[in-house]
Amino acid sequence: MKSTISFAATGDYLPTRRIPSYQEESFQAIEKVIKQADGRITNLEISILQNEGTPGAIPGGTHIRTTPDRLDDLKAYGFNLVGTANNHAFDYGYDGLEATNRHLDEAGILHTGTGENLYEAGKPIFLDTTAGRIGFISVSVVSHLTHMATEQRHNIKGRPGINGLRHVRKHMISSEELAVLKNIADKTEVNAFTQMSINEAFILPFPEGIVPFGRDQYGYPMLFEVGEEQGLVTEPNEKDMQRIEGVIDDALRQADYVLVNFHAHEMKGTNKRIGADFVGKAAKRFIDAGAHSVIGHGPHTLRGIEIYKGRPIFHSLGNFIFQNETLDALPQDFYDNHNIPNEYGVMKAMDKKSHNGTKGLLSIPEMMESVLPFWTMKDGELVEIILYPIELSHGKKRHQNGFPEITKNESILKRLQDLSEPFGTNIIIEDGIGRIYGQATAEREKAEVKFV
Repeated sequence: MKSTISFAATGDYLPTRRIPSYQEESFQAIEKVIKQADGRITNLEISILQNEGTPGAIPGGTHIRTTPDRLDDLKAYGFNLVGTANNHAFDYGYDGLEATNRHLDEAGILHTGTGENLYEAGKPIFLDTTAGRIGFISVSVVSHLTHMATEQRHNIKGRPGINGLRHVRKHMISSEELAVLKNIADKTEVNAFTQMSINEAFILPFPEGIVPFGRDQYGYPMLFEVGEEQGLVTEPNEKDMQRIEGVIDDALRQADYVLVNFHAHEMKGTNKRIGADFVGKAAKRFIDAGAHSVIGHGPHTLRGIEIYKGRPIFHSLGNFIFQNETLDALPQDFYDNHNIPNEYGVMKAMDKKSHNGTKGLLSIPEMMESVLPFWTMKDGELVEIILYPIELSHGKKRHQNGFPEITKNESILKRLQDLSEPFGTNIIIEDGIGRIYGQATAEREKAEVKFV
């Protein structure tokens, strides 16, 4: 067995087109990096369907789907651990979720994150390598409450869904503002249905001092209370955290390394580059529970890298393959929600929605820039991370962009350097590649320099 173990990981993998050729230099350069690693991770953020699936009433955004042959490309890159817990898992309903998992099974791809109940969605998968056994868990922040899988009981089935992490959002305001809010709530009856549900024992009452004020778009109650420091406070759901920590602990009992794939869009204010407070708290608790790395994605842009207790937290790796506009069909909901005439074809409808490509994720350059990290660990701690900047052809036509290519664009690394600095992470940039050294490696490097 090797003395070190290596990993490569990507952000969101969202393909709607086939790779033109495995002989292209851009493909082979990425394939080479990925296949050098023992554990090769990606986040599959798309439904895999062959005439299955019903458009979900509450999708993760645009309803995204592709066909099973695209999995041949995923295998060609060399990925051997795939996470499926994310906000797009329900784009095509329960039957779409089931079909996606079935097609992954038929392709012989190890995957986890969604399932017919919470146990199936949350259980780890294991990969045996010459460097050791890897346990892998896929978790997603619950975008809509209906997307979360539920437990199986002795007398009733669990609900299919994602391995979800819910969170608590508290809006802290002054006592004077809370009094005004209560008055507004009473006048507008914004909490009338909630109060009726409490009175009739459909839901539990809120703790003393907390005032609900309607619900947000994801179904979460909007909670207000008095606090000295005013603003939004977020915390991970304690029941979900203890369950996930228990899975990590159990996986450690039969694996040398455990990795957590973590999908989270939630941000600090309106800044997508910085995660909400509860996201960082959860990631650290995963490490505290024994995870060796946390691989984040979700906001479709880079977030910083943190080395916590000698183990990396990639707060977001952005996009790896991102082709959310070359679709074969769009459900009626899309046309209704964007006030698009029914007779419009799919691409004409997409043009109207994106204002002819001037709005939406594909119009933002940094959404089409990311990194491919390759890292090594020894005795449970980080040795080194190598960061390869990648670009997805921003500015090209929709049918020409979305595939990754390793570049020498140091501006991507410099942005990541800035985002990682608040975590105390030092990224060294040399010849278009970024490097982060673990503590032991960094100390050895210093000693060698001093000796010379």
